[in-house]
Amino acid sequence: MKLEIEMLTSQGTVRLKLYNETPLHRDNFKKLVENKFYDGIKFHRVINGFMAQAGDPNSKKGDFKGQLGQNSEGETITC
Repeated sequence: MKLEIEMLTSQGTVRLKLYNETPLHRDNFKKLVENKFYDGIKFHRVINGFMAQAGDPNSKKGDFKGQLGQNSEGETITC
């Protein structure tokens, strides 16, 4: 079983699948979505054909001058 989410971006729709085999990651992501954390957030790293990374709350600040990707939100998950 998996949880499917559609993320609407300025470049189109991204479809995400979150699997039960990774419940901590799935539940943390779902909680952040429900709390509207990702609303207005920017992708700060994109590698074409491989991955896109978002999640730094500083990316919501138009005047932020630091390096994105150094800050995050939600639970810290260690393996």
